[in-house]
Amino acid sequence: MKQIHLPIEKGGITMGAERGLNIGVEDHHDIYLDKFRMMEAIYLEFGIGSVLTFHPPLTSVRGKQIIDDDEALIGARKFFEKLDALRLKDGHQTLVGLENQSDPKILGGNLGYLPAHFKKMLKPTRTIGLTLDSGHRRLTRTTEKKMEFRTRDFLALGIPINNIHFHGNSGQINLKNFDDDEHLLPRKENVNGYENYLRHFRRYRTPLVLEIAHLERYSDEELREFMINLKKELV
Repeated sequence: MKQIHLPIEKGGITMGAERGLNIGVEDHHDIYLDKFRMMEAIYLEFGIGSVLTFHPPLTSVRGKQIIDDDEALIGARKFFEKLDALRLKDGHQTLVGLENQSDPKILGGNLGYLPAHFKKMLKPTRTIGLTLDSGHRRLTRTTEKKMEFRTRDFLALGIPINNIHFHGNSGQINLKNFDDDEHLLPRKENVNGYENYLRHFRRYRTPLVLEIAHLERYSDEELREFMINLKKELV
């Protein structure tokens, strides 16, 4: 297993069970730094987890705000500065990618649906990059230009792309829950800028994860044909 997706726990904050931890909260930083030390040790010992994907902080749970957006951004920036210093000091070999998110939901509000969030959180760092998620890209507002997430704006930040989650969805945003994040096989009709992703893969060989859910929807032959064609497109 080359890549590991570090979870963000939802629910009430329970320090004993490490539930509700939030990188936007400075009191939680040391726990997360220990997690990254552990993941580096696991990689060095077993070769597991060369790329670590991480989420921006949650700001609300089930409609209840747990932290202000600006406070979360400041807290997250401080955390990534600490993590960056740790990685530089100890010479970490893993890659870390902070993943773009869909619009905030009622079940769980979050940062990471605008490129500006990543500029504020990661710009001062030297060792932390981005995880670009093609499915989440289609689940940000497209009618309000000031809120629109555009991949080219994400790339223009100058922060390296360390990882790409490649999957599609219908693009119908549902703010009540996470059902709109369908994790379909990526195709031209369900991924914005499909050909651009392929060009990026061919040029930079960025680590790629096919985040596909409910494989029972597809026949073995359909999956086999998809992989054969994708490999041909990436040569």
